[in-house]
Amino acid sequence: MISCKDRRYICALDPGFEQIREKWKAVILCHREGPKRVLALQHMTGGISQKVLNESLREMEEELIHRKVYPEIPPRVEHSLTEKGRKTCAGAEDHRILGQGVLSAVGCGDRRILKQRAR
Repeated sequence: MISCKDRRYICALDPGFEQIREKWKAVILCHREGPKRVLALQHMTGGISQKVLNESLREMEEELIHRKVYPEIPPRVEHSLTEKGRKTCAGAEDHRILGQGVLSAVGCGDRRILKQRAR
């Protein structure tokens, strides 16, 4: 057991996964190629409500996601990864590859993965 700042963790993986534990946070971080506007992220994630997307982005702001507001009318807001967010995504890449292997093993193969990337 690891104790840190009134929190208890089972192992060192636990605090790392804590930042992306919720379903949509990991999905949002998967779409990490350059700055994205909220509507683009909503379309890419397929199924997330605007409310949940905004809440997830707010929870990840400063640590994993940088929010940039442009002084325009109407206001334009873009989200991109912070340095810590990029490191988190690099670590998550191994899990994405593992997920692809699981999909292939159960007969979902590369067709669905390629179809998902094309969105």
